[in-house]
Amino acid sequence: LRPGALAALTVRSLEQRLGVLLVGKDKAGRDRKIKLPPATAQFFSAQAEGKTPGAPLLSRADGKGWDEDAWKWLIKDAAQAAKLPADTTCSAIRHSVITDLVTGGFDLLTVALLSGSSVAMIERHYGHLRVEHAATALATLARAHHAVRARVRRISRHARDRDRARHQVLSGEQSNRGGRGAGLEADRLRVDRA
Repeated sequence: LRPGALAALTVRSLEQRLGVLLVGKDKAGRDRKIKLPPATAQFFSAQAEGKTPGAPLLSRADGKGWDEDAWKWLIKDAAQAAKLPADTTCSAIRHSVITDLVTGGFDLLTVALLSGSSVAMIERHYGHLRVEHAATALATLARAHHAVRARVRRISRHARDRDRARHQVLSGEQSNRGGRGAGLEADRLRVDRA
């Protein structure tokens, strides 16, 4: 989520019973609902406890809502503690998370939903990160293709060998019949002459 979208959340934004967060219009220009994992839903439920529906869901110790002036110094302190660059911002952290989601193999629709962006925007700004993912997918397809071709060759070879064996058996039976038939005819002739 964008920092401003988080700051704009009210207690009303949380559907506690369903564990769903309604994120109002932000830069993406439309509302969206995000199903929360159980631990996150519990965190937000604890934040909502005892507050009125219109109160900020995430508030400072004095009960006031967050804004850029209130969080920017805390972000600087946290960045310093984490040994991140001094110019780290909420937006930079957001872009890092999106990058991790994209390179981690999440589908772009899910990344777009979570980040409050469109799939087209995610593709435009982060699509180049999927090149390695695409190469891995092609390698997997190539391995599967080779395995299927090898199996088809084995099945074809087996079927060809089976057909040859059948043909040999049938050819052998016909020649045996011919031989036996000729022998029986000769035996009949001998009996008739006697």
